[in-house]
Amino acid sequence: MAWTTARTWVTDEIVTDTLFNAHVRDNLSAVKSDADLLDTLSLVTSPTRVLATNYQNSNGNKTMFVRAYVYGAAVNLDAAAYIGSASPAGTLVVNRQLIPCPTTLGQIAVTFQVPPSWYYRLDSANGTLRDWVEHLIH
Repeated sequence: MAWTTARTWVTDEIVTDTLFNAHVRDNLSAVKSDADLLDTLSLVTSPTRVLATNYQNSNGNKTMFVRAYVYGAAVNLDAAAYIGSASPAGTLVVNRQLIPCPTTLGQIAVTFQVPPSWYYRLDSANGTLRDWVEHLIH
């Protein structure tokens, strides 16, 4: 069931079961359906990955979620994720940079989704890849 625009109720309005069901029950069901998908998220792998390298989601017709961490000196630490239907992945979907702080280390968390058969990569001009995990949604 799809989400519908919620009704704006007015003072002294008589709420019928039809109105209530359409605007409350059905929208809660739509939200629950999306939340139930989170239960179907599974760990694919914690693969060995390298920054600035193109990879392909070759998991059939399943969308993949990538979670990665880049760390390094907090001066100009950056991370950029790209996806694309062809290699090299060229559509920027995440672009993060820490505010410069010259005396400390920093870490950037990046999460993005990759459609089936699409390519993806993570770049960082100044950081080092710390962790990379891939999940599938069924």
